[in-house]
Amino acid sequence: MIILTYQHLLVSLQQGISLECSLLSFYYFARVKFIELPKRWIPPPVCGYPPNYSIPEFTFVKSDNVFSATWLFEIMVMFDGILKIVPAIALPILAILLLRELKLAEDSRRKISVARATRNKDHTSKLVICMTIASIVAEGPTGVAVFIQGLATNHFGLLSIINDIISILLIFVTLNATTHFIICIGISKQYRNAVRELLEYEKPAKAVTITAKSSVASIAITKQLDVRRS
Repeated sequence: MIILTYQHLLVSLQQGISLECSLLSFYYFARVKFIELPKRWIPPPVCGYPPNYSIPEFTFVKSDNVFSATWLFEIMVMFDGILKIVPAIALPILAILLLRELKLAEDSRRKISVARATRNKDHTSKLVICMTIASIVAEGPTGVAVFIQGLATNHFGLLSIINDIISILLIFVTLNATTHFIICIGISKQYRNAVRELLEYEKPAKAVTITAKSSVASIAITKQLDVRRS
């Protein structure tokens, strides 16, 4: 049995990020090549360089290989849009099935203990509904816009409009990501308990004092028994 510690998880996460950055850098630099311009850059006299000093200038152009093909870029963009659209379609279906199972579990719990079910209210269904609506609103329109962006790479006017729309829709994605934790904390008691356990926060235990009380009748009975025994 392998027990993963926080250190192992951080190392794995660091390795994954490094691999992803390396692949993205390889994809970017494989699509371009740097060439030297015929004209060299001559610094102005205020820079303090010696006379006749110049340095070469470089620029990058698109290289002729498979990574620079337009069709490959279009496929990648459309695939990215599909990856955003599919969860927005599948999530409501899965949420409905989950709510159905939660309803059956709640009915079974009520049959076992009506008083306990009434006292302990479960907000899991409300949490599932809020998370589903937020994810659909954030990811669905963005996925459609990104997919259309892949189809409109040769139409610069339409592409410019779609880029502006995507910039606006990304605001909702950011809001969904930033408010996810707040919504979970506000609705789910189990989520709050998990956060307390993760942060090792516990409420101070209240001291309970118990005082022994004896009634007058019990003292009188005790004295009578002592007299009879004597």
